[in-house]
Amino acid sequence: MALPCLDIQFLKTTSRNTSSGLITRFWFQWINRRQLGPVTLRLDLLDAGGKIVLTSRTKLPKVTVTGYVPATAREPALPLYDCPTALSLERLVGDEQHQPTAFRYTTESGAYKKSDVVVGLFHSDGDALPGLGGR
Repeated sequence: MALPCLDIQFLKTTSRNTSSGLITRFWFQWINRRQLGPVTLRLDLLDAGGKIVLTSRTKLPKVTVTGYVPATAREPALPLYDCPTALSLERLVGDEQHQPTAFRYTTESGAYKKSDVVVGLFHSDGDALPGLGGR
C-alpha cells in the first residue's frame, strides 16, 4: 500500500431541518494533493465501536495548481487549485446510538493504486483532534 494521494481535514458539522427530519452535514476538505490526476476517495464515518455509520465514494477530477498561499513562520506555502476542495456527507439524525466519532479514508489513483487507510477522530464538540485525519 502507499501514502494517500491527498489529505482529508475535518472542518465542521452543520444541521438543518427538512421535511424528512433533521439532517447533519459533515464538512471536510482535501489538502496537500500529491496526485493531480483523477482520484477516487472513499470516506467513512465511524461510531465509537468502529462500525461504519456513513460511507461515500467520490471521484475527484484532475486538478491544476493555480498558485500558492505564501508561507508563514508556522505553515509552508500551500497550493491553490482550479476547483473547490470542500466536500460533505449528509446524515439523517435519528439513531443516536451510532453517532460518528471518527472518520477514515483511502484513495485510489491510476490503475488500481490503492492507498493505506488513514483515521481521524472527532472531539465531542465535532472538531477533529489535532494531528489526526491527515499526514
